[in-house]
Parts: sequence; C-alpha cells; structure tokens
Amino acid sequence: MKSRELVRLFKSGRRDFSREIIRGQSFADQDLSGIDLSQSDVRGANFTKTVLKGASFIGVQAGLQRRWAVALVIGLLVLLALSGFPLSLAYWWIPYYFLPKIIQQYTIFPGLLVSAGFLMLICFAACQPLETALGFIAGIGAIVVAGTAISGVRGAVDISLAVAITIIAAAVGTTAAALAGAAAVTAARIVAGSTISVLVVIAAAIVAAVLSAASANTIVSARASVGAIAMVDAGRQDLGTFMAASGGVLSILLSSYISRRTLMGDENYNLSRKLAGVLAAVRGTCFKGADLTDTNFTQAELKSSDFRGAILMHTCWASAESLSWTRPGESYLQHRSVRQLITKRQGERKVFDGFNLQGINLQGANLVKAIFVGANLEEAILKDANLKGARLIGANLNEADLQNADLRKAQLVQAQLDNADLRGANLTAAYIEDWGITTKTRLDDVKCEFAYMRLPDPDDFDQNCRRKPDDDRKKFAEGEFADFIAPMVHTLDLYHNQNVDPRVLALSIRGLYEKHPDADIRLASIEKKGKKGNILTRLATSEQSNHAELGEDYSDIFQEMQVLPSEEINSLLEKSGNPTQTLANLLAFATNQKEKYFPIINHNYFGEVKMNENQKQINIASSTFGQFIGGDAAINGIVNLGTINGSVTNAIDQLHDSTQSDKLGLKEILIELQKAVSSETSLSDEDKVEALEQLKKLAEAGKNPSDGVMKKMAKQATTMLKGIVTGLPDVTKLVESCNKLLPIISSMFGF
Repeated sequence: MKSRELVRLFKSGRRDFSREIIRGQSFADQDLSGIDLSQSDVRGANFTKTVLKGASFIGVQAGLQRRWAVALVIGLLVLLALSGFPLSLAYWWIPYYFLPKIIQQYTIFPGLLVSAGFLMLICFAACQPLETALGFIAGIGAIVVAGTAISGVRGAVDISLAVAITIIAAAVGTTAAALAGAAAVTAARIVAGSTISVLVVIAAAIVAAVLSAASANTIVSARASVGAIAMVDAGRQDLGTFMAASGGVLSILLSSYISRRTLMGDENYNLSRKLAGVLAAVRGTCFKGADLTDTNFTQAELKSSDFRGAILMHTCWASAESLSWTRPGESYLQHRSVRQLITKRQGERKVFDGFNLQGINLQGANLVKAIFVGANLEEAILKDANLKGARLIGANLNEADLQNADLRKAQLVQAQLDNADLRGANLTAAYIEDWGITTKTRLDDVKCEFAYMRLPDPDDFDQNCRRKPDDDRKKFAEGEFADFIAPMVHTLDLYHNQNVDPRVLALSIRGLYEKHPDADIRLASIEKKGKKGNILTRLATSEQSNHAELGEDYSDIFQEMQVLPSEEINSLLEKSGNPTQTLANLLAFATNQKEKYFPIINHNYFGEVKMNENQKQINIASSTFGQFIGGDAAINGIVNLGTINGSVTNAIDQLHDSTQSDKLGLKEILIELQKAVSSETSLSDEDKVEALEQLKKLAEAGKNPSDGVMKKMAKQATTMLKGIVTGLPDVTKLVESCNKLLPIISSMFGF
C-alpha cells in the first residue's frame, strides 16, 4: 500500500492496517497515533518524526528491502577487501629486514623486532578492546621513536627509522582492518545471514590476496622504493609478494574473528558493533525522532532500524528480535544488558547502577535482587514486576507505576517516589530509610506486615534495622501500613511561642474559616515544638487553597484579636459555641496554660475537628486525643524524618542549578541548609521536621520567585526558620548557616 493511500484511510477513521506491505514508503512527520501495523512488512519505511503513540508493531518485519540488502552486501565486500590492503603492504616489508645485506650491516635484530611487533599487534587487536588498540598505537609510536633516537647515536638512523615506520604502519593497518573489516563482516551477517556472510569473507580474502599481491608486484617491478630495489637485487621479490598476499588474507581472518566476538556480544568490541549497526541501518526502517510512547514492538524483527532521538516512553519490546543491530542513539537501547532485559524480561541479580531508564517498560519482569542504585526509573512501568530484594537505593522512581509489584526486602533507601503508584504492592520487610514519598504517592491497598526504617551497614556493629511495628511479635493489619507511613497533607502551619493566648488562637482560626468558607479548613494537629514548648497548629485545607493568602489573612485576624482585653475575648469565645471553646481548651492544654481553660459543659476533646460551613463553627467527631497533641508532624499517623527529608529532596531537585560557578543559587543554598538541619544534634526531631517543611516551601516558591503569592510564602518560611533556630547556641552549624544564607534567600525573593 502506498503511503498516501494509507494516510488518507487513516484520517478517514481506519486504524487496522495489519499485514500490509508498506516497504520503502515514507510517513515522515505524520500523526499515526493508535495505528495497527501488526505483522506488516515495514522494511525500508521512513517514520522520521512520526507520532506513533499507542501504535502496534507486533510481529512486524523491519530492516532493509531486498535490493538495498544486495547493494549493501556488495559494498561491504569491497570495504572488507580494501580493509586488508594497509596490513598487506606492511607485511610486504618483512622479507626486507631478513636480507643478507641488512643482517650483515645491522644484525638480525631489526627483523626480529619487526616480526615480534607484527605478532604482538595482531594478538593485541584480537584480544583487547579496539579503543585500547587505538591508544596502543600511540604508545608503540613513542617507544619506536625513542628507539630510533637511541639508534641514531650509534649511526643506525636509517634502519631505525625504517623499523619505526613499518611498525607504525602495521599498527594503523591492523587496527583499521580490525575495525572496518569486523564491522563489514558483522553488517553482512546482520543483513544477509550467516551463509552469505561466510561467502563474503571467502570472496574478500581472495580479492584481498590478489589485490595485495598485484600491488606488491607493481612496487617491486617499478623499483619504487629502497626496499623494492634491495629485494629485487637479492631475488626476494616473490617472497615479498607472497607476504603481502598473506597479510591481506590474515587481515580478513582477523576481521572475521573479531566479527564473531562482536556477534557473541563481547563488550571489548562495542566500537565494531556500533559501526556495524550504522552500516546495516543504511536505508533500513527509520524511526529517527519518532514518538513511540506506548508503542508495542512485541516479537518484532527490528534489525537495521534507526531509533536515534526517538521517544521511547513505555515502549514494549517483549520478545523483539535483533535490537542489538539497530542505531540506538543515546537511549537505553545502547546498553546490551538493558536490551536483554526489555526483550526477555529477565534481570535477576543484574546490575543497572546509574543507568538512565526513564520511561522503560518492565511490566511483569523478573528483577529479583537486581541492582538499580542511583538509576533513573522515572515514569517507568514496573507493574507486577518481581523486585524482591532489589537494591533501589537513591533511585528515581517518581511517577513510576509499581502497582502490584513485589517489593519484599527491597532496599528503597532514599528512593524518590513522588507521584508513584504503589497500589497493591507488597512492601513487607522493605527498607524505607529516607525514602521520598509525598502526598501524591499512591499507597492504596499496599501490603506490608512490617518494614525497616534503617538499612544497616554490613560492617556496622549496631545492626538495628528499626523494625516497625517495634514489637517483633506484631504486624501491620490490612491497610494499617499506609495509614502509618502516609505523609502529611499540605497544611497551613501556624507557629507561635508558648505564651500565645489559646483563646485568641482558637478565635483567630474560627475567623479565618469564616473569611474563607470554601477553603475547607480542618484542624490537622497541635504540636509542641522544641525545648521552649512553642506551639505549632496545622490546618488542613483544600488543594486549591492559597496558603500564602490564608497565612496573611490569619496574621491580620490574630493581630486584631491579640489587642482585645481578656473580658472581650471571653465574651467572643462564649458566643462562638461549644466546638470553638473546646479547641481553645485543647490549645490551653497543649501550652500548659490551665488558668486559661474556658468552662464548658461538654468536655469532649477527642476526635477530628472540622468547621461546618452551615453552622459556621467547629464540629468535633469521635476519635483519639493523641491525634491532636504530642505526635509527630502528621495527621492520623506518623511521618518519619526520612520521609520528610526525601520529600524535601524531591522539591529541591526540581530547581535549576546555579548558572554562576562562583555564586550559590537557591538550589545550592537549600541543599546546604537541608544538610545542616539533618545533622544538627541540638535540634529535636519535631523541630527538624518543621525546618525541613519550611525548606520545602522555599523550594516550591523558588519555581516562580517573582510571583507575589510565592514571595509571601517564602517570607513566612524564612520567618519560621529563624524562629526554629532561636535559642540554639550561636556556634552550631545550623545557626551559622541560617545567619549566612537566609539573608541571601531574602534578597533573592526581594523582601
């Protein structure tokens, strides 16, 4: 089918084009999202910059069209034959160094040096990475030049220079033959199969031998060099011709050996593999720059395809063939271990440290004890994957799909999981120290009997993993782990010193609700912070609420209430109703101000506090007293310090690096402050959590520092930080850091 006809039918609504023959057709820059080309022949088709989101290429035949395959094989035959020519000319010189005249004048040493050098170069090229061989040439050249200089002192400059030139020529010829020849043989194997590639090698060896012999004979007949004249005079021209032909054949044999190692996946020959992929992809199926998001290549034959610059988000490669013989560009397809992983879905105990695997599709893969330390798995599909015992330390799993994944005993230390989907995953015995879950991390139906809050070092004497629940006899009941570990919702934080009048605070919260009835303001927690017992009241709000605006309005209301006489405050509190009075008593209890208890009949302090829009008052439902006072910074549960740390790291990482190497940017400043807060021993865990929350707000504000609302939020955060460190010794690192860096932050935001 012609491309024009297919595009016309696609635009008219047809999507099923399975088993169509579209060889050599061009669909460049078209939008073919959702097209079904299963079992089709797409050899030589051009999909450059084509949008193929959700397309099906199941079982397609990609690669070269037959006529281009024939032309390419012929070209590879010529390339292979020519690749042996430089080495053959170097071999032609060997008899010269064994001429009686040369031995008599310079001894047999030059001949032995050249022969040993040639043998060493052949072995080196056959056993070492070609990249190393290329570097070795420079070393050989330096040694020979040094030897030439030494020999020159003894009056043997001519023979030393000849030896140097011969060995360097042999080194260049050997490496060129190994690289170009191996790539040619490998490309022929990719394009035409084993049988044809063997015939190409045999033909190339014959052509190389004939060409080398003819060239050597021409040089000798024309007496075109000192060596040629000497060999003619000594009657060794036939031997020189034979050695030249042998060099050409040896070059082809070396290329064949390296090609075999390349085809076997030997990492020493990545350079020849890449070059072979380039040669084999000429006029092949082209997906260069295409959008292959959610595209399915299951069981597709993809040799001689070009994927440079393609978008490979969630692309399925299950059982795809010949991915090694494509042009992968900078994508994860460039790694042999990754190609095996995405096609076979078997990665048990394999190492992928630091790999960029963003958007990779590993649904249902066996990744038992696989190692992904520091790997980028952002937006990866790991649904139903077996990650039991996997090492995911420091891995970026933001927005990853981990539904129903088996994460038992997995090491999730410092793993980033913002907006990740963990629904139905099994986290029993997982190590979750400092993991970066956020309020957007989905933890519904997570299975976890117990978890470890610390990953001990193997050499650490203290092997305490800080199991949760702490009692080894207890386990989390169904659904309890998510409640235990879920991070706090975004809250409006009201921070006051211990002398705050609880009645004023309660009335101010009520006044804020009355001014913003659509903000869905609810009491989240009341906490005592630090050694001074300062009070932090957290108010949960709707996601749409503007916290900067709410904070500013609360401050105004609080200042107005604060100047009222005590009698008027009591009068307002009496009129406010039982729920607001109860809240005042809760705050009085938290600040240990019993003298300011407000006498009410109903002393039910227990439960969720929620403001009802119709009644314009705070309603209290039955629950537990501890959810209001004395817990960690959390709603209905506990948030560990590591969770907050991970959340802050996520927020900071989204900021841009400083553009000036000699000047700190907001990102670098917040990183330094985060380290200072985490390591400050004089600060309680509660205050550390609070300080980290303020750093997170600064990071969020830093995304749009010119916005007025963001400036207000940043100002409030810096004020909170100053309050938290108040009272700490001036010599502590945190105080020093805040004194130095907070003024810089203020100047950045312009306040």
